[in-house]
Amino acid sequence: MRPSRALLSRVGRQVAAISLLLWAAAACLSTSKYVIDDDAHGGLAGAGPLDNEVVLKVDPRELERLVNAFDAHDEECRAAFKNNCGKDALPRCAASPGCVSFAECVRERANPAAETTCSDDLGTSVDDSWAFEFARHCWAERYAECNIGRNFACVGDYGPPSAERTDVIVSQQVLGLQAPEEGASELSVAFCPGPVDCSEPIAVATPRPSDRTYTVSLAVTGKNDGIGNVWNGYRLVAGADIYPSIVDSSLPLWGRRTEITRILERNVIDLLARTSTGDARDAAFVQVVDCQSDPAPGIFVDVPGATVGYVDSGLQAVDPPTRATGAVGISGYTPDEIHKIVATIEGPEGRTVARYSRFLQRGRHHYLRLYPLMAGH
Repeated sequence: MRPSRALLSRVGRQVAAISLLLWAAAACLSTSKYVIDDDAHGGLAGAGPLDNEVVLKVDPRELERLVNAFDAHDEECRAAFKNNCGKDALPRCAASPGCVSFAECVRERANPAAETTCSDDLGTSVDDSWAFEFARHCWAERYAECNIGRNFACVGDYGPPSAERTDVIVSQQVLGLQAPEEGASELSVAFCPGPVDCSEPIAVATPRPSDRTYTVSLAVTGKNDGIGNVWNGYRLVAGADIYPSIVDSSLPLWGRRTEITRILERNVIDLLARTSTGDARDAAFVQVVDCQSDPAPGIFVDVPGATVGYVDSGLQAVDPPTRATGAVGISGYTPDEIHKIVATIEGPEGRTVARYSRFLQRGRHHYLRLYPLMAGH
């Protein structure tokens, strides 16, 4: 199936447009303000992410190490990265040598297991994982100047982390299309062990109202659907302002997972329902990432029996492949069935780089991230 403009229903176009907004907006995460501090050894200084009274002294050599971890050669790309991220995301990470070392390790290993293997090898703190994640999201917005999202060298050439462990640490920020307002309703995130049922979650997290972040530790032994050092399952996000929403990915949770997810508010869904045919609550938002976990342009997505919507940065319906966010919207599928999502490069019949079969539940949005295929898959 090759989706085209003619095949995109109004729901499909709106789902695709919202999918682009969800993934593109994820880079606009921080309101911290950083300024140049001439007394900080020529480096940068600014307010910390959680304590606005803390001034971060940044060694310019650490800043260069961090930029080099993302791109060491393309001067136009490096300049754009520094200019657009140099007052917030970059100094936040560069202020901690542990974050910079983590960034170098993750970018060098260049496969989806690197977040876990590097944190294992380096003893990376959760705070440093967060600082790197903010830098990575700002980097992902530099697609106009940098060659981002096109590294698929790891496909079929990596495996899960081998280190023995007893738990998995998951950190997540859950946002809507707008920043959380004062007095916003509380969210809950349930970790569901099975493919469908979530009557007995193994853990329930409550994101902080101030920034909608949480960190939990999940046991990889006992009641879970995983094997050995992994946890298989999905997250069910609920709250007064949203419809129940499922967050999942094509890979299990290994030792460390830090990510940001945007979820549509209830009023946005209700607006879709009034202006569209079909049930606007039956939709999936999919992002394909490359071996560096960067959003992947140039992707063709096939979901038999469903409508796949692609949009450009102006939210206009376009023919495939994906644009800079690596995002597509899926609608028109039969709910409460397993659907196979296949992502290819070099054309709709080209090389398969990601694949996932998911039970798409009725009346729930699905926010799915597709990683490059592991060895044996």
